[in-house]
Amino acid sequence: DPDVLFLGEMRDSVSAKISFDFVSTGHMTLSSMHTSNATTSIFRLERLGVSRDVMADTIVAIVAQRLLKKLCEACKETGVPSDGEIKWLKRFTADIPSLVARPKPGGCPKCCHTGYWGREGIYEIMEFEPEIAAMIRVGKPISEIRRSMEKRGVRLISHDAVAKVHRL
Repeated sequence: DPDVLFLGEMRDSVSAKISFDFVSTGHMTLSSMHTSNATTSIFRLERLGVSRDVMADTIVAIVAQRLLKKLCEACKETGVPSDGEIKWLKRFTADIPSLVARPKPGGCPKCCHTGYWGREGIYEIMEFEPEIAAMIRVGKPISEIRRSMEKRGVRLISHDAVAKVHRL
């Protein structure tokens, strides 16, 4: 009679049903799934046969993460953003940094001449507060849920990535 279920990946309706059956009996369930951000997990769970009512009643939070290659601290270069970098950044922010970091072409011995060393995470946490749960329950579109989260100051995964660009 375990108190916690860890399911490596929820990838089909059987694993989703087992997970939510376990949750509905008061047990903590942790799982992973492949989506681009926290809110698209709602759409993915629907495709796996989980109703929005069940999601709204049982999920506490969804955490989205991506691991990005980290620039090598020993050889990274900084410079004025290129037109392509500015165009890419404008999709996510109006606050374009005056300098951006890039990998040094050919790297250095520390990074095995790749320009990268290690990984760094970017995250988005969608807590199922009453407002979010209500939006999910009544079938609001994912885009509207994201806008609501953003208005309430939730740091979306794209915001976290842009913040790390600013950090150099």
